[in-house]
Amino acid sequence: MSKLIFLFNGKERIIDLTDEQQQCFKRNIDQGDIRIEDTYFAPEKRVPDKQRYLLAYQAKVWGLLPPQGGDPTDFTTGHDNEPVGNCGGIVVLLESPHHDEYDDQFNPIGPAQGKTGKYFHRYFTSHVLPILLQQGLKLDLEKQYPVTLVNPVPYQASLACLLTRSEQSIKKKVWNELWKSGCNADFNKRLKSYAPTIVLNGCTTDFKQVVWASVTETSPHAQHFNISHPAGWQSCFEPFRSQ
Repeated sequence: MSKLIFLFNGKERIIDLTDEQQQCFKRNIDQGDIRIEDTYFAPEKRVPDKQRYLLAYQAKVWGLLPPQGGDPTDFTTGHDNEPVGNCGGIVVLLESPHHDEYDDQFNPIGPAQGKTGKYFHRYFTSHVLPILLQQGLKLDLEKQYPVTLVNPVPYQASLACLLTRSEQSIKKKVWNELWKSGCNADFNKRLKSYAPTIVLNGCTTDFKQVVWASVTETSPHAQHFNISHPAGWQSCFEPFRSQ
């Protein structure tokens, strides 16, 4: 048994690693602890929340519009805005940023890059929204809803840049440590400031209920719905098509 050691919020955090988990890291090591560079979870490495769309009803259909006249085909950062406080919009919870949310120098880009952003853009209004409406989601046809993308833990809990392969058991340990060490309180503060009308919880199974407890406490009057994580939407919906 070895330790994973990292600095977060000014304190050293320590997580137990099994021998199998230890071998996932990009280093040749048979025993001993693994220490992550202090800058890995520094404030400048957090991926900030962004408003990417307006959900609007036009020509008798709901569509995703760029908030300030940007390119509507750009599903990543082309027209990201800073989140608007007390906007009464839609908050989409994504869990924590993975490798696509950082550049090659490990500088944060924005939430929902790569296939997560691509599939959200492709499937939200055509597939996911009709399901939510059938489940009781209420939308005002006269209103435009800002869509804000939020990672409850805005740091790379997966350690994707440090591992030889994705390992959910390591991510779970790191995510939970970050959550209890300050990210929970930070998430509650952010969510409260947005005052959303609708919260869509796209966190995966390991974290969905933990996050949901904070959502229902912080935004009790919002409409709450669970959704699957957008990164998996293609596998859910692509089989449903005409031949």
